[in-house]
Amino acid sequence: MEIPSSLEIGPGLIIPHTNGIILGAARIGSNVTIYQQVTLGAKMADWDYDLTQRPVVEDGATIAAGAKVLGPVLLGSNCVIGANAVVVSNVNPGDVVGGVPARVLSPGK
Repeated sequence: MEIPSSLEIGPGLIIPHTNGIILGAARIGSNVTIYQQVTLGAKMADWDYDLTQRPVVEDGATIAAGAKVLGPVLLGSNCVIGANAVVVSNVNPGDVVGGVPARVLSPGK
């Protein structure tokens, strides 16, 4: 598992299986669940760790196994990212997304 020392992580992060996780996000909120083989990071090589090029994960999000969240996207509160989804655009609060590229499967309420 890779976690940059400067990453701001809220309380209550749940990581049931730590294998292969890369947490290259700008920020991770509270009570987030992240499963194995998830990548959060920039779209291109970013050796300076520019936070404007990295995802922000809001409170209560769930990111399923194998998902990739790339670039300066916002994962809204309580959203669900499906297994093996590739997210390259913002996800609204409460939305369930999946696929490559990810699309809304069930809109938030």
